[in-house]
Amino acid sequence: MRPIVSSSTLLRLLLLCLAAGSLHAQVTVTLSTSSNSLTPGQSATLKALVAGVPTGGNFGVAWSYSPQVGTLGAGSGPTGGTSTNTYAAPASITSQQTVTITATSQQDPTASVS
Repeated sequence: MRPIVSSSTLLRLLLLCLAAGSLHAQVTVTLSTSSNSLTPGQSATLKALVAGVPTGGNFGVAWSYSPQVGTLGAGSGPTGGTSTNTYAAPASITSQQTVTITATSQQDPTASVS
């Protein structure tokens, strides 16, 4: 015997699947900066945008940098999903060095960007 499935049952199943997918949205973090290359003592403004956070969730980010040369601020925000921070290069630089700055979502620590 074949089960009878009505079109309304199929529609309900489809809507249920769509709703379940939206409940598990993926959190993403994007990062922008005012400058990618700094001279001694110069600073850059950083902005991290967090998206995909469920209603009532945490849009904040944790900031980190490596190696720890220069100064990374405490950060502010989030305002509308955007957190800002400032990185200042050391006053004296003897050789060119790359500093990696990372913003990690506080809602989902697996979502980060450098």
